[in-house]
Amino acid sequence: MARSQSESADPKHEGRAGDLDDLSGKVLALLIGEASRLIGRAAEDFDEQAELIDLGFDSIELELLTAKLNERFGLRLTPTIYFLHPTLGGLAAHLVAEHREAFV
Repeated sequence: MARSQSESADPKHEGRAGDLDDLSGKVLALLIGEASRLIGRAAEDFDEQAELIDLGFDSIELELLTAKLNERFGLRLTPTIYFLHPTLGGLAAHLVAEHREAFV
């Protein structure tokens, strides 16, 4: 069933996919900001699909990033998360899928 024009313009009726895209972008921006501060690189230098190791992260910095995310968002991540999601884009997608409530 098609939505009416008034429903399309009303934010209450936005599709879940649009909401997830917005949240994914927000989480990715937060991750880039934290990563930028942690390793001292400009945010615009980060490629969301580049592996964190290739961006200059070592095991200590990954541990620090994990601790910061846990503290800031009330998560219980371990550094092994980066083996499963080695890019900021992949990590953001995982966080939205598995820990959405922490970011809304």
